Amino acid sequence: MDSNECPSLPLEYVRKYFVEFQLNLLCDSIHKHSGC
Repeated sequence: MDSNECPSLPLEYVRKYFVEFQLNLLCDSIHKHSGC
């Protein structure tokens, strides 16, 4: 991925989005494994 592809994106926003994305993946796998 090119580093200067999104130069206007703040690091905080990227970090927040990435964390939320990871949490969503984690919740999905937990739900799949527990069968809720």
